[in-house]
Amino acid sequence: MKRTISGLIIFVLGSLILLHLALYIGGYRFFYVKTESMEPDIHKWSLIYVRGYKEKNDFYNNIGYGMDITYISESGEPVTHRVIGINEEKDILQTKGINGDAAADAVISRDQVVGRVVKVIPVLGFFVMMIQSIYFWIILITGIIIYFVIKALLKEIKKGKLQPKK
Repeated sequence: MKRTISGLIIFVLGSLILLHLALYIGGYRFFYVKTESMEPDIHKWSLIYVRGYKEKNDFYNNIGYGMDITYISESGEPVTHRVIGINEEKDILQTKGINGDAAADAVISRDQVVGRVVKVIPVLGFFVMMIQSIYFWIILITGIIIYFVIKALLKEIKKGKLQPKK
């Protein structure tokens, strides 16, 4: 029974990794939403898949008013907002978060745009954020070490080699 469950887990994780790799090769990128600026359409901690553009000539044929796009801000962070203005002559876009009375973002150039949001998966972005955190890996590795140390100690106690002091 344990082998069946572990085999199933390995199969599912392997399939997800292969699917993600295939999407990446196909021009898709994934990000997670860190703020509530796009609620109620895209919730905080959602995983989003973004379709990039292979050719710059293709850009304005695929970007339009009201579309959600992801771009890299001046600080290097990915931002997902809605397109509210396009100026093809100057090669710039105007975007804005849709939550509340948010102000429009500074104009962005076409080169900053990663692509258009094509798929939103709620909550899954939280797990992606956790995996990308150094604290997650520290806790995971520490937990694994503690598990194996306790397992070895219990094995020694059962063999009788390690007797508790009286």
